[in-house]
Amino acid sequence: SSGINAEYGTLFSKKCDCPDVSYYVPCPCPPPVDLPYDFNFNFWRLDELKLLSHHREVARQLTLRDHALFAGITEHDILEFTKKRDLPIVNYPSINRCTEHFKKITDTVMTMILQCQPRDIRVKILEHFIDIAHQCIILRNFSALFAIAFSALASAAIRNLGSTWDNISPSHTDLFKQFLEITNPANNYKIFRKLLKTSNEPTVPFLHIYIQEFLIMNEANPDYLKKGLINLQKRRLIYRQLEEIRYFQTCEYNLTEIPELINFFVNYETGHVDDYYMRSEILKRGERERNKKSVRRRMTYS
Repeated sequence: SSGINAEYGTLFSKKCDCPDVSYYVPCPCPPPVDLPYDFNFNFWRLDELKLLSHHREVARQLTLRDHALFAGITEHDILEFTKKRDLPIVNYPSINRCTEHFKKITDTVMTMILQCQPRDIRVKILEHFIDIAHQCIILRNFSALFAIAFSALASAAIRNLGSTWDNISPSHTDLFKQFLEITNPANNYKIFRKLLKTSNEPTVPFLHIYIQEFLIMNEANPDYLKKGLINLQKRRLIYRQLEEIRYFQTCEYNLTEIPELINFFVNYETGHVDDYYMRSEILKRGERERNKKSVRRRMTYS
């Protein structure tokens, strides 16, 4: 965990590249868009593999959307949602929007990997998403990190693709191990929380952590003490959590928005969650059959 903090702790310190701005003044300009200006977003001509290869820009656009959704979370929704768990989440629109977007990114990642028949292309897509998740860490977009690495890549359906994982590069394997360490729920997400506490830059936290905190506060602390006295300690705990959320909501990213790119992910036609593992098994059996045929051919010509 110390290595992770060392790597991701000071990633935002950079020199200003603008000639009109002093070396000692933070650059007010957004970084250049890391995508060809003539990139074709036409649905029928879009090269998905080429788009995913622009890891940094994909991560930036995911980050802008994730931050906008997180910034829109209201205190009313998060307090009421964690107090009245018997009501459906649709009654709390700001939380529902974040949750639905999180699921959509997870489903898009899984669908893009599982719908790809050739293993070599599937390996490239998997590596691209690992690189995108890495860029999300650099941008401190922990929401997208959890959606891509924890919910999608670490899911049973994707981990089931053993031959695909066996063919990714060692560097990507090491990165994925880091993701698992950061997103590990052990000790109440200890490593992730440590990264979050050391953040003094724009950040998109993992919403589930805050929901969990408020649930614990409500369950462990009554609103009123003996003789009807208000539980001020509980109010202080809630206030501190709300202050932290407000801080991350108001600390904005200085990036250029590309609506076509984020819309590609938001509008991507995904599969059904119940079909993912079945599709994974089909791909796995296909790989076994191809391996058997390859072995038989080698034996025939040897």
